[in-house]
Amino acid sequence: MPKDTRDKVTLSPEAYKALEVEAMLHGTSLKDTASKLILKAACPKCIEILDIMARPPKGTREEEPKGPMAQEPDAITAKGPDVTSTKEPKGERAQGPKVPKAKGKKLSEDTLALAKLKELYRRDPKPSLATMGAEVGYSKSTISDNLRKMKERGELE
Repeated sequence: MPKDTRDKVTLSPEAYKALEVEAMLHGTSLKDTASKLILKAACPKCIEILDIMARPPKGTREEEPKGPMAQEPDAITAKGPDVTSTKEPKGERAQGPKVPKAKGKKLSEDTLALAKLKELYRRDPKPSLATMGAEVGYSKSTISDNLRKMKERGELE
C-alpha cells in the first residue's frame, strides 16, 4: 500500500470535540465525518472545480456515456455542452440538458446536494427552482418534488 503523502490538518480543540460528537451522532469515523462536513460546506464554485478535476481526460474511453444511447445507436450522447467527440461530424452531436445532471444519483440519496438545497431554500430572496437546480445539478422538477417532500416531512417551513 502506497504511503499517504498528503499534508495533515490540525484542528482547534473545540473543532475536534465537535467533530467527535458529529461522528458519534452519525455513527461514522472521524475521517468520514470530517470529509462529509467539509464537502457539505464547500461553495458551488469549489464543487464545480472538483467536478472538472474528476472528469477523465479527453480521448479516453471513460469519457463516453454509459448506459442506453440516444435515439441513434451510432451517435454519442454528450453529458453536457463541454464534452465533445471527434468521431462525429459537427452539428450531429446530441445536445445535453441545460442543467448538469448529477452522476446518476437520486437527489433524495445525495446528502450533500440536499444540504445545499436546504441552504438555497432558506436564502432571502429565495432563488428560483431553475437556479437552485443549476446550483445542485438537478432539474427544476426534481428540485420541486424534493422541496415538497421536505416540507411534508417538516424539514422546511
